[in-house]
Amino acid sequence: MATDRPPTQPRIAPDRPGWRTIAVAAGLYAAAILAATWPAARDATTSIPHSDLGDPLLHLWILRWYRECLLAGRPPFWCSTIQVPVGAPLGYMPGLIFQGLGFLPLSAVVSGDALAYNLLWFGSLGFTAFAGFALGWWITRDGRCATLAGLAFVLSTPVLFNAHGALEMLSIGWFPLFLIAWIRFVDRPGPGRCASAAALYAALASGAPYFGILGAFPAALYVLFGLARARREGATRAWARGRLPWFVGFSIAVLPAVALVFSGQLWAMVHGFPMSRPDSEFSRYGASLFGYLLPDSRLPSGRLLDRAGLRPKVDLKVPSYLGVVTIGLLAYAAAARVRFDRRGFWWSALALLVLLSLGATVELGPVTLRLPAHWLREHTPVFRPIRVPARFNLFAAAVAVAIASAGLRDLLARLRWRPARSLLVPSLAILAVLDLSNAPFPTTRIPEVPPLYQTLRRLDPDARVLDAPQGDVIRSAICAYWSSFHGLPTSAGYTSFPNAEYEHLITEPSPFHAAMLSDPSFPADPDRAAVDLAAPARFRDLAWLYLSAHDYRFLVLHSSAAGDGPAASRFSRIREALAPALILDDGDRLVFDRELLPPPESPLLLPLAGWRTRLARDDRRECAVERSAGLVVYNPSPARPIRLAMELAGHRSRREVALLRDGAELARWTVEPGPVRLAVSPPLSLPAGLVELSLSCDSEGRPASELRALGQSDPFSLWAGTIVALPGDPLAIASPGDNSRTR
Repeated sequence: MATDRPPTQPRIAPDRPGWRTIAVAAGLYAAAILAATWPAARDATTSIPHSDLGDPLLHLWILRWYRECLLAGRPPFWCSTIQVPVGAPLGYMPGLIFQGLGFLPLSAVVSGDALAYNLLWFGSLGFTAFAGFALGWWITRDGRCATLAGLAFVLSTPVLFNAHGALEMLSIGWFPLFLIAWIRFVDRPGPGRCASAAALYAALASGAPYFGILGAFPAALYVLFGLARARREGATRAWARGRLPWFVGFSIAVLPAVALVFSGQLWAMVHGFPMSRPDSEFSRYGASLFGYLLPDSRLPSGRLLDRAGLRPKVDLKVPSYLGVVTIGLLAYAAAARVRFDRRGFWWSALALLVLLSLGATVELGPVTLRLPAHWLREHTPVFRPIRVPARFNLFAAAVAVAIASAGLRDLLARLRWRPARSLLVPSLAILAVLDLSNAPFPTTRIPEVPPLYQTLRRLDPDARVLDAPQGDVIRSAICAYWSSFHGLPTSAGYTSFPNAEYEHLITEPSPFHAAMLSDPSFPADPDRAAVDLAAPARFRDLAWLYLSAHDYRFLVLHSSAAGDGPAASRFSRIREALAPALILDDGDRLVFDRELLPPPESPLLLPLAGWRTRLARDDRRECAVERSAGLVVYNPSPARPIRLAMELAGHRSRREVALLRDGAELARWTVEPGPVRLAVSPPLSLPAGLVELSLSCDSEGRPASELRALGQSDPFSLWAGTIVALPGDPLAIASPGDNSRTR
């Protein structure tokens, strides 16, 4: 018998996910993040989730610096107590404004920096997962698809690879939220949508300033997408006229936030600190297409490929693997030509972001092709400070999971067998965790501040400390972090953007450079030690001159930077050479007091400001010298004149070089280009002690292209080899010393 039934109503997608869906997603994300990063949660009170402490302790130092400046009521743009005597601009470090806002209350309520850092770290991962969820929901209005999108996003290699120490990268969660707000704003401008897009753009840039630059590309692409759609409809003028005032309003709204986010970089540029990265670094840190498709050896799937001998012999470069689940769903969406809103934009955005992530060039056999990122770097000033174009892969991962969620929704709709639909998403979630897990995730314990610093503070509360070995990034980050507790000015300090002035003045000429101290036999001959450009001399005298010229009173030698074993054995020859000044030995560190070292008995010479990076030129260690460069001379006795001998060559052309003291000319040379040649001053009568001199050249020239690729972009005047101060007696000098060593 027939019965009347109401017609089937079409299913209306809800505007928001239900609380049950959100709770299930939260539980899944928490379990997956804990599993994929284990044992980071177990060690959260004492250790940092990274294999080394360089970047994490830099981040902790920045967060502590923000708190110190806020409590003291002073601007944070400059710190004079690290990398002394030069100091370090905040613009050379990650901005971490968003993270700083979280650290302030956390550090007040939890015990220890490690726990506060880890709460920020895990919170950022959870936030990133829910941002992926929001993007997946906005596209599909399906809780299952959205949940998998968030999981695939947070576990993707671009995110978890950067979780190894790069706290600022985990703020990528703001990008999906900004992109949703931006698309809604462009589609139908209005005050609320404009304010929402502006606020989320400011949040995106506040976590990592260059995210504001990278995130602008898909945003601009959507404007072009909307313009193209309006053109097809014959409404180009109306579309542009209706949106141009809103785009201006958006720009005005974000301008104060952008100025705040980039305030550190702007302060550094205004004060003469260069902000360009070497072209060589930009070329080195690109992604590869294979890197998006193949797991690296840290991942379980990557290890399976290695054991089975199935890994292709290709360079993955910066890891960018999206995961087998995302790749499979992308392939399905492409093959099935899955239809979803703004499909053309999403596929175009993925292609654009992947292309930009490849960096400056790509090699196709013997042919090297220049890519759009190279053109952007050449012609767009905001691209010059960017070092790692591969970080576009973070944005590509977000767009990829958006498309994958649309593919999953279509696949679920095609499955007619209910058990298959019920099991598909849980199975894909388990596969994603197994494929992308980083467990066991490396963790490193934060070392406690050695008590010896408090001893040094009691001896001299204003003393500068030279923490060595120098040039060791991890040791430098540790010692700078310790300085935020003990308060003594330190030579240590790690900046993600190289502080060239500090490197040239302090690190390069140091007799305590890590490259030399890694050899336990250094100095092999304490009476003829070869350090930097100086001619061989007594090591004790070179150490005294270096410490005195830069006003370091205490030298702390840390053994762990040079190798295993106690400091006394690792630095036995240095300990012997500086024995009169040894005041502390705690087993891991030796401490020397410069004031206990006897002054040298012979004249010595040390380069100061204006002597740049040391390079191998003509198989020799030589230095590019600026148009004006400083020197400090130690004269043991005013009764005996001294001479200065320097190996010099003009850069590109002949140079007139004057040796000056307080503006008065002491000597003059005509220096020819080509190999360095010896230039010797006449006998000079100088007062006893440290005397500052300068070299002044009549002109300068641009560096060659190979030097510009290494970051040497500013003009200079001379090449210099060995330099030496000698007694002013009649000289028979062929060369002031062997300078064939390199670091």
